[in-house]
Formats: sequence, C-alpha cells, structure tokens
Amino acid sequence: MLTYYHSVPDIPTFIHSRRGNQLILLAGYKYSVQSSKYCDTPIFIHSRRGNQLILLAGYKYSLKTRNNCGNNTFKMRWRCSTHNARGCRATLLTVDDNIVRYNQKHNHDPVVK
Repeated sequence: MLTYYHSVPDIPTFIHSRRGNQLILLAGYKYSVQSSKYCDTPIFIHSRRGNQLILLAGYKYSLKTRNNCGNNTFKMRWRCSTHNARGCRATLLTVDDNIVRYNQKHNHDPVVK
C-alpha cells in the first residue's frame, strides 16, 4: 500500500521591502506585488517612507486627514499624490477602507508606470 504525504501549503505573508514596497513571502521566496496600470480596484500600498497610499486607476493618493467617528470607525480623506507638485484636485473619501466618495478630475495622466 502506498501512502502519500501532502505537505501543508505555506501561508502567504505580506511584508515590505527596504524601500517600502509591498512583497509576498511564500515558501521562502519573495514576490513583488504587480498591479495593472489601470486597475479599478483600490490597492493599499506604502510609500518609500512608509506612509500609506491608495493606488487606483493608475493614480496614487496620499492620506490627508483621518477622523475617528467612534466605534473603531475611521473616516479618511485622501488626495492625489501630485497635489503639491501639480495642483491636482482629485480626492477620495474612505470609511473603514471603503470608498464612499471619489472625485476623479485629474489634471494630468496616470503616474504609475
């Protein structure tokens, strides 16, 4: 009689590189997280300095304000990461990591390569 031993699959772990990029550690290997340039699903990433960003449709948004609404509920206002350099007025409003308002009027092309 043959007995097959199946190893338990490793659980992927999300880690960050020295520059703050998100990586996946699986079975001892590191994988970089690649996203589509025009992905319509918001992806939470970190800047090189470790600040939280949202990547959405090729644009990056940085956190402007964070308000505690009680019961562990946070309302956060995000603005386009090129706001200071280019004066872009695009913004996001999230409540508990869910987008509730989205002003997508950018004055520039997507910045993600």
